[in-house]
Amino acid sequence: MKNKFYMFLSILVIVLAFIWISFFQKNGVELVLVVLSLGFSVFTILLILLYEKKKK
Repeated sequence: MKNKFYMFLSILVIVLAFIWISFFQKNGVELVLVVLSLGFSVFTILLILLYEKKKK
């Protein structure tokens, strides 16, 4: 159950990051933070998928 919650949060972060990038398109620290959060979310999703695969 916790994995589904974290998966939802990661997907939400990815969607919000794409919305931010498409509307604001600023350079600098904001862009770096958005890209880092995007990378962290993708990494979290990969870890969840690997955990689910190993669990089966």
